[in-house]
Amino acid sequence: MNSTRKKPANNCPRSDRVWPQSPSPSPPGGASRFSEPFLDQFLQYLSLERRLANNTILAYQADLASFLDFIRPNRLSQLSEIEVSHLRAYLTYCHTKGISNRSNARRISSLRAFFKFLLAEKCIALDPCAILDLPKPGRPLPKVLTIP
Repeated sequence: MNSTRKKPANNCPRSDRVWPQSPSPSPPGGASRFSEPFLDQFLQYLSLERRLANNTILAYQADLASFLDFIRPNRLSQLSEIEVSHLRAYLTYCHTKGISNRSNARRISSLRAFFKFLLAEKCIALDPCAILDLPKPGRPLPKVLTIP
């Protein structure tokens, strides 16, 4: 039997997966900020295979957009060039912007899911998030009981 599937423009060997068109969430402003097919595939994977809620997918999309905007000045030509040092620099940048540890933990979680997806699709050889630690979330102080 002769298959007529076409491979996407990226170089991932397992990217011949045919994704049905689904109502994937789009970022505010209408047009997609992402032209990379691997990112669109990841968002469709979250929607169709992991069946995540649209708001969760939007959060992943925003986290990845923030990271990609941060590393864009480095002029990396491929995602396989991203190293742990880029991720640590991004987290330091987020911390200096006043973003909480909880939000940074969510951003790391989004990045980990994305890089695990790329690793499973054989788009990258090593996961730069593998040795990255999550920031410790701050614990709220206990409420003091006052006796009148």
